[in-house]
Amino acid sequence: MEKRILLAHGNGGKLQQDLLHQVVFPAWQEVVMSSDRDSQVLSWAPEALAISTDSYVVNPLFFPGGNIGHLAICGTTNDLAMSGAQPLYLTVGFILEEGFPIEDFQKILTSMGETARSLGLKIAAGDIKVVEKGKGDGLFINTTGIGQLMTPVTPGPDRIRPGNKIIVSGDLARHGLVIMMSREGMEFSSDLVSDCAPLWPIVKALQEINVDLLCLRDLTRGGLATALHELAHSSGHSFVIEEGQLPLLDPTQGACEVLGIEPIYLACEGTMLIAVAPQQEKKVLELLHCLPGHQMAATIGEVVATHAEVGPEVRMRGQWGGRGELVPSFMNPSLAFVEVGEKGSSAALEVPFLIPTYPSSTPSFEKEPPPCI
Repeated sequence: MEKRILLAHGNGGKLQQDLLHQVVFPAWQEVVMSSDRDSQVLSWAPEALAISTDSYVVNPLFFPGGNIGHLAICGTTNDLAMSGAQPLYLTVGFILEEGFPIEDFQKILTSMGETARSLGLKIAAGDIKVVEKGKGDGLFINTTGIGQLMTPVTPGPDRIRPGNKIIVSGDLARHGLVIMMSREGMEFSSDLVSDCAPLWPIVKALQEINVDLLCLRDLTRGGLATALHELAHSSGHSFVIEEGQLPLLDPTQGACEVLGIEPIYLACEGTMLIAVAPQQEKKVLELLHCLPGHQMAATIGEVVATHAEVGPEVRMRGQWGGRGELVPSFMNPSLAFVEVGEKGSSAALEVPFLIPTYPSSTPSFEKEPPPCI
């Protein structure tokens, strides 16, 4: 078996078959569905389905707490979970660059297989293409997921109403910060790792205790701030967030202060926003605090009525109360942006600097989260 990817690995011939049977399939035992047809035949109960697709171009491919393969499985299945759907099937497409180490490819495949097995997910179809050296960025992955809706009413922005409580399922900003630090070779005196993780087990647990999940949103590109602006635009309602309730690990908060970055704009890959009625807030938090990795879950604000003259908006309220400061949209052109990463990188991270500052009242958390309530 070759040690590096060759152009011939993408041409459908013997070398590609060797790659599939010696590298890909062994890493995906029990989750890959074999077929001698040009398409895979799927079976499920006659219920409503959800489908989502995404492409992954993260740089670096390996980062503290994960890699591009783990991120691809988590990212697509998390999108399905945000509709209350149990992930069932996944397709995976790889675009490999000539010369990419087979050993690194095996590590990525192994992590994908482990994550798929943990979710009871089947990889139903896949594809491999190879581009000439210098015309890719090592490895790109595309995944499409299919899931089954598990509740009669689907969570979504249309169900949001004034008075709803806004909960985040864990600490914020970790993934985006870790990627930026890894890409730039930054080192901090902490063991900060990405929060990249599947969210379906959390959604399933909430469904099983009959929580009416009004709206779910994973806090990926653009972080909490961008998710709130998207929901405000979609729902027509406004949001008021309490700055003092934002859950941040001490190393995350310290790094953001040093770099001059507002953490509400940094991506999470294992934390979601949950909108629920006030009477279900306590039940949600009690469950989340008993689940590994979610002990820092917190209610961070609520939905409020929109003033007709200004339209939907997002505000951050500090220690002095009041209406709070307007939170700018991630894509606001008046913000100054800095591009992180090598010039021309296909996955350059844009992080907003010079964000208007708010009173410093964010709580400090120790590395060890509070005990289960």
